[in-house]
Amino acid sequence: MNRHHRKARLAALAASALAIGAAALGSASPALAVTCEEAPGYASGSSLQKEAQLLSWLTAEGWGKHTLCENEAKVKFLPTITYSPTSSGQGLNEFGNNEPVLNEEEDQTAFKSATGIKDAAGKVLDWYVGTDDPPSTGQLTNAMIASGDKKENFEEITLPVAQAPVALMLSLPTGCVVANGFPFNIDGKTLVQIWEAGMSASSGEKKDPGGLAAQGGYAANTWGALLTQLKYEKVVEEKPTEAGKFFDATGAEGCEQTITLQARSTDSGTSFAFKSYLYSADNYLFYSTTSKKYSTNNVWLGYGSDAPSWPVAVKAESAKGSELAKKTAKNPGSIGYANTADAVSASNGKFTGAVAESEFEASKKHQIVYALLQDNESVVTKAEAEAIEVPAKIYADPVVEGTKVGNCATDKAVGAGKKTPYSYTDSWLGVSTADPNVGTDDISGTYYPICALTYDLVWKHYNVPNLFKDPAGAQIAATVKDLMSYITKAGQTDVKTNYYTGFPQVSGWTSHIEPAVEAITG
Repeated sequence: MNRHHRKARLAALAASALAIGAAALGSASPALAVTCEEAPGYASGSSLQKEAQLLSWLTAEGWGKHTLCENEAKVKFLPTITYSPTSSGQGLNEFGNNEPVLNEEEDQTAFKSATGIKDAAGKVLDWYVGTDDPPSTGQLTNAMIASGDKKENFEEITLPVAQAPVALMLSLPTGCVVANGFPFNIDGKTLVQIWEAGMSASSGEKKDPGGLAAQGGYAANTWGALLTQLKYEKVVEEKPTEAGKFFDATGAEGCEQTITLQARSTDSGTSFAFKSYLYSADNYLFYSTTSKKYSTNNVWLGYGSDAPSWPVAVKAESAKGSELAKKTAKNPGSIGYANTADAVSASNGKFTGAVAESEFEASKKHQIVYALLQDNESVVTKAEAEAIEVPAKIYADPVVEGTKVGNCATDKAVGAGKKTPYSYTDSWLGVSTADPNVGTDDISGTYYPICALTYDLVWKHYNVPNLFKDPAGAQIAATVKDLMSYITKAGQTDVKTNYYTGFPQVSGWTSHIEPAVEAITG
């Protein structure tokens, strides 16, 4: 990972009609067919995009209904693109973002292809890559050099394509049982404390507790301390049936068990979204209305990047999000985070907003749930301006009730998503839709506070020296432009399944994305 990128991550946290084809089309012009590439194409990267690419976009029911592609014989067809879910880091590395050289072997499916179109180095290069981790200005420069461009055109273009809620997954110890079938609500302060286990308390007017305190007869950072803080009541029934009750079998598998925190061991945009939330929530929680300043040194500033930097109490052992979800599900006593599609797939169909039993991958029978998170952390502005009382806590589900739609705000930009690049050639670094205060920032709905953005990286010119020679370069460009025109418009509706939503549909976003797609040429 480029060191400038990591520094920029920290700085960002602290400051917290399709138009396709070889020619631009006027708004009054009819949609014109374009000559696309018939040979198979490839793409790879972000595993968070897996279901969006494979089940929504690269399908006959998705792109196939909107494509304007035709072959050289003027026959309409749907191009074939194979998307391989590797990782965001591998996607960035393939396009030369980390070191200024193309790394075609990062996508082994394309690299080993006998029919894929070869680039100037005689290797099969992806037509686009996915990342949850937008490249910094320095990384965009690296990609430009890797492409072989001599005119400093900033050849790589970053396109936001979707967002997905990051689920907080809980696998309770086998002997620590709460009432089945009820939502599990976690407020922002408690979530911050869960993930600050083992950290030192910050100094200040109000001290950051640095983890769950010992309470209810349980040691610090245990499941019993968590349930006590959430105001659960201990009962003698082995299987409590009333909401807010829990049973403790006692012993090593009971509520005395210390919470095991699971995390990614690789660079991850999902991790960045999660840590962005913790950083922001920490600030909200410890803001002083009397001194009008933050009253602690925010402990998450030191961990605020996509890199696998975590407190010592965290077990960062999972290379992929799907692996993290599975490790959390099959290890009773664990808490982890993952995009909701991965969380659902790691639950044997029982991973809902209500507590249910699981024996995932032959684990001992235990309870599993994703939490509903508080979405109105801070009312500092309202409280100061109107001197009102702090309202009741509101909890939001990562999924729109009764659907497979991710519950992320799309009618308004929230959090750091209010700050977009100056132009489509700039970096989207630091833009985030993880917002602990989304319920107060956007009162039009009860949205989930931790959402991760995901992006596709494309080339502005596909026929610069190190990429593809014409006519293939021009036809690949036309194909990618056709696809991205669909993904960033009609595809924003089609992706509202499999636990995704589109990017915020506001002018500050579309004014960058539309000309970025238009700029793709051969």
